[in-house]
Amino acid sequence: MAMSDRTNAQPSRDERTVTLSSIRSWIVAAAQDQNVQLLAGLALIAAVAHFANCFNAPYYEADEGTYMSQAWAWAKTGQMAPYYYIYDHVPGAWILLGLWADLVGGFNAFGSAIDTGRVLIGLLHIGSTVFVGIIALKLGKSIGGAAAAGLFFALSPLGIYFQRRILLDNVMVFWLLAAVLCIVVCIEKRRYLWAALAGVLFGLAALSKEPAVVFLFVSLIFLALSGRPWRKGLALAAIAAGVAIVMVSPYFLYALQRNELFPNGGVSLIGSLQWQIQRGVGQGGVLSLNGLSMLVPGWMFRDSLTLYLGLAGVVLTAPLVALRGLSFRAILPGLLAIAYTVFLTSRSEPLELYVIPLLPFLAISIGVSAAGLAHVIRRWRPDVAAYANVPLLLGLLGASAWLLSSGTFNFSADQTSAQRQATEWIRANVPANSFVVIDAYDWVELHDSAFGKTIAGAHYYWKVVDDPAIRDGWLGGDWRRIDYLAVTPQMLADIKGSHLQILEDAYQHSLPVQIFSSTGWGVEIRRVEKTTVSGVWGFEDGQNPDWQIYPPALGVTAADYLKVSKAASHTGNSSLELGLSVGEGTKNAVVNRSYKLAREVTGWVYLPPDAPANVWVLPFVLDSNWKWANGSGVSLKPGQWVQVSWVLDANKVQLPLQAAGFMFGDDSSAYKGPVYLDDIRLSGAQ
Repeated sequence: MAMSDRTNAQPSRDERTVTLSSIRSWIVAAAQDQNVQLLAGLALIAAVAHFANCFNAPYYEADEGTYMSQAWAWAKTGQMAPYYYIYDHVPGAWILLGLWADLVGGFNAFGSAIDTGRVLIGLLHIGSTVFVGIIALKLGKSIGGAAAAGLFFALSPLGIYFQRRILLDNVMVFWLLAAVLCIVVCIEKRRYLWAALAGVLFGLAALSKEPAVVFLFVSLIFLALSGRPWRKGLALAAIAAGVAIVMVSPYFLYALQRNELFPNGGVSLIGSLQWQIQRGVGQGGVLSLNGLSMLVPGWMFRDSLTLYLGLAGVVLTAPLVALRGLSFRAILPGLLAIAYTVFLTSRSEPLELYVIPLLPFLAISIGVSAAGLAHVIRRWRPDVAAYANVPLLLGLLGASAWLLSSGTFNFSADQTSAQRQATEWIRANVPANSFVVIDAYDWVELHDSAFGKTIAGAHYYWKVVDDPAIRDGWLGGDWRRIDYLAVTPQMLADIKGSHLQILEDAYQHSLPVQIFSSTGWGVEIRRVEKTTVSGVWGFEDGQNPDWQIYPPALGVTAADYLKVSKAASHTGNSSLELGLSVGEGTKNAVVNRSYKLAREVTGWVYLPPDAPANVWVLPFVLDSNWKWANGSGVSLKPGQWVQVSWVLDANKVQLPLQAAGFMFGDDSSAYKGPVYLDDIRLSGAQ
């Protein structure tokens, strides 16, 4: 009987045939739907624009390496970060990246860890483009307007540059656009389910990056005011807000169970939020434009067209609503763009990547306002209604061509090969037990055995400075425990600009051993030289292996002018004798090119008693760029040993040196004779 029941419960062949036929019919109908075709086309364009050359440009940014290292820590150890988690950002984005790496088979699935992460970001970007198209379609009721919104979002050179990167904003934007779409549908359908779904998505956006709260706040107010009756609008907004709060509550519970929710003298979630708020407020207050004014020129340089048209779209939306070209809902994207722009004016530390959440709402405003204009034209001038889409189509073609031509850098530049080569060199040539200061982009590659040899002592330079476990634990506050520096332009700028002392000291005592170059972004591998004194030359062994005449003369050897002599000495029995011929239009000098890190040049010089009194000597160096620098000249006193000493100015003389030595001259007479040098010391900076 039981077997008969199971047999009876299975669908018949006819029923299965009907089901498959229904699915096939649905697919065919969907494929023939113009809206579906539009969205599929936008997804394809976004995929090509995003993935074409995305592993080569832009360069691997330190934040990308940071988020991938945090994703790695979560996936491998269950921790929020490879270092002590300080609540500097919410963890939702890198948890998603960790899940993605597990899904595709590891952090090396697509090459480097950042390449693997960029693939996920690309998929999210394709989804975001589709959401932009759907929102514009629902608000503008126009396929042409939706096409304009999707194309501007997908092809903006400014957007492509930042939306390829593994940045928290890109993950936030995906959830944010999905949430805004639910708000738009909720206003139309008046269903609590859509409000709850919007709350879930806003919660995911807020767990990806904190500024999502700005968009949540504005969207909920708009939802509440859009209700008819008003109690229904309030109820919908309350449901969305409540669900969003529930979504983010685990983050606060995580901090609470670690006793790190409230400020307690150490790391805390609330304390970190307070620091972020205080750090972000500009000197001019909430409405200060100082921060924004620093961002806009860089944005305009990459893509002025999208910004100008987006601004025009935001401004035109409200009048078009008044002219009944658009529904009231159409002003929501503009309101979100305005609210986020106001938020940006409060940032005193502007970053160009802050444009990421602004771009989709500018693009939607472009498409919706274009659709609204077409609707108004059709109503006022029915006789030209048939031609209303012609200028829109021509405009889209022209704008697309302009955007593509302006963004050729994104499709042709190679900014990452040098970074990959540097990582391979480190893995192949640096001992596994070395302490290496890196720029975070290759943190995972140097710690995950799936990539090859690991270097446990490879650490991000900011953590070397700020994390007590690294600075005081691993290094004991001593730069001499650093073995190598993998220096990028950003790392060097921070070391010098922010005066990161322990790294400044290591850099000053290091020499380049390998340089990898690419378009605008290279890596210099430097080995830290831990000896602070090069050596002392007393010439007591009768040998002179290091000192030469300068400049070298054709057909003249060092032995013709230099020899170790016992005729005079400052200490011991010997010194270095230099035969001078000053006053004949030539400069006479001795030079040492064996030690590159000297920061102090010291020596004793002796002029015979029968020499004239107007012979002088000065210490000099040629820096890494062969630039001449010298200390003060010292007049020699016949028959006496005179000390010459010069401490180089670290701000003016760039190591490693090409040469260091002593130059002699004569103010009037043409002295020809010997001068003696002894106890010469070339010292490194302490």
